[in-house]
Amino acid sequence: MAKTTRIATTVTARYGPVSGAADGFWLDGRMSGRRESRAADMTLDREERGFFFSLFAYPPTGTSLEADQSAVRQTLDRFQQGMAHTGRNIDSEINDLAQCAVDVTGRISLQQEGIRQPYFAGIVVKDGEMAAVTMGRGCAYLYRDDALYPLTSDDVPLEAIDSRGDPVQDLEIYCAGTAGTVRYSNIAQLKVDDCLILCNREVMDAIGQREMLRLLEEAQDQAEAAGMVMTSAAAKSPGVPLQFLIGYVEAIAASDRGRAILSRSRPSPSAPAAPSVPVASPAGSHKAPGPSIPPPASAGRSAREAAAGAAAGTMSGPSAGAAGTAA
Repeated sequence: MAKTTRIATTVTARYGPVSGAADGFWLDGRMSGRRESRAADMTLDREERGFFFSLFAYPPTGTSLEADQSAVRQTLDRFQQGMAHTGRNIDSEINDLAQCAVDVTGRISLQQEGIRQPYFAGIVVKDGEMAAVTMGRGCAYLYRDDALYPLTSDDVPLEAIDSRGDPVQDLEIYCAGTAGTVRYSNIAQLKVDDCLILCNREVMDAIGQREMLRLLEEAQDQAEAAGMVMTSAAAKSPGVPLQFLIGYVEAIAASDRGRAILSRSRPSPSAPAAPSVPVASPAGSHKAPGPSIPPPASAGRSAREAAAGAAAGTMSGPSAGAAGTAA
């Protein structure tokens, strides 16, 4: 069924003079430019069938900054336009998103001292479902029920705990596998109060999982959460390029009938709701050497089918953590 999703999304960034790959972001059709050469703070609140968010660093070609940005913009816009076709579902987008990541980053080589390498972190949302792809130092997470779930199998160490320190089962349930240098997520159904998070590895290195959970818990909305995370990370890693994006799912509706099928849910103070269990199923690693070969259909589809039967019922919100609309 065709669905629309309303997402309030904020991206914040701090840039500095570096040698090597140049940072940028894509906010559902809006790409960073000269105005964001030193910093960025931008919010988008929109209701659509599909969204595409990305943080990345692209290698210089030796021509000019304008030429490099133009080439990256064309790649991202081509994927955005393809995603807008009504006949495509999220299963059709995964391989194209991986190819987009490769086109933006080029060939990731061995790390050289003092030279920044390209990276990519992207999330696509279509009809109330989501999938993610990352490369290099790109990270993607789902903040759900006060826990931070990795969407792809990056090497950031995470404890299986929520913001209260309580244990969380199946922390890596949304991770699918890898194909060459591309890391995939499973397909998962979104629910109201979910938060989609993208960042570069340096953000997580600076503040860590526990601090991230604390900041998300204390923030009143996604814009405040983005500002708090960036302030904390920049203070601990001065001069290091940092990017952070968070999208708060405000509503999901059946677009063909125009009525909401999910609404914001808050637990009663007298009877707090029990945390729900995330819905997805793990998948094996992909054996293909690159994104030109699509990931196995069973990997994404199994998660999608498992999620289909578990989206209904009372959902517990993330307390104050990144919950709310953009100012």
